[in-house]
Amino acid sequence: MTKLTIVFAPVRREGELVLERQGNSLIAGGETYDLAALAAEESDSPGAGWVQSVRLTEEGLEATVLLPHGAEAPEAVRFPQPVVVEVDGPVPVPG
Repeated sequence: MTKLTIVFAPVRREGELVLERQGNSLIAGGETYDLAALAAEESDSPGAGWVQSVRLTEEGLEATVLLPHGAEAPEAVRFPQPVVVEVDGPVPVPG
């Protein structure tokens, strides 16, 4: 399975993000994103949903995903570390 690195882009927005990986797809907030197809598009413009961009690197896929947080969010949510996902299933989200 292709390694997936998720880079979170914190955004001041109410709500909770739930992520799940299924092969080369990422389910974010109930929407399914085909990451391999998005990477093939090679677009630098932000997406309209949770997944803002996807690119293929030497290590695998890298996706930038919005991370909503409230006004009093802890530092770990406002400045999150990337998450590496190598198996299918739920993805840990900072916060």
